[in-house]
Amino acid sequence: PMAGVSAEDLEDGDITSQIQVISNDVNPNVAGIYHVTYSVTDSDGNETQFTITVIVGAQPIVPVDPITPVSPAKPATPVQPVAHVVAPTKEIQPTSVTPTTALPKTGDDSKTSTLLFGGLLAALGALFLRRKK
Repeated sequence: PMAGVSAEDLEDGDITSQIQVISNDVNPNVAGIYHVTYSVTDSDGNETQFTITVIVGAQPIVPVDPITPVSPAKPATPVQPVAHVVAPTKEIQPTSVTPTTALPKTGDDSKTSTLLFGGLLAALGALFLRRKK
């Protein structure tokens, strides 16, 4: 972690030997962004901390030796095709449809009763509306 790190002071000169690593979370085996924090103190007791960012890239992939290909198998001699067999199909006979008789009229007429019921409700509504006023 100390490679390329140096420190100088106007009074003391080169104080690289006094640099201490405060924190180091670098994992060189896992790609990612890491931080290293350094601290250095001069002879007057002035302390400075600085942090650098370390980016670890993905590890190179080691190529695997290719497998030598196996020679292809010899093709089998072709077999003469058997004569095409056609299954006999049955002829479809049309069926006759007998007409159905119409439903008988029962005389039930729901339109009239619905109209009368609706009119009765409208009249009752108007009656109750007048009573409230």
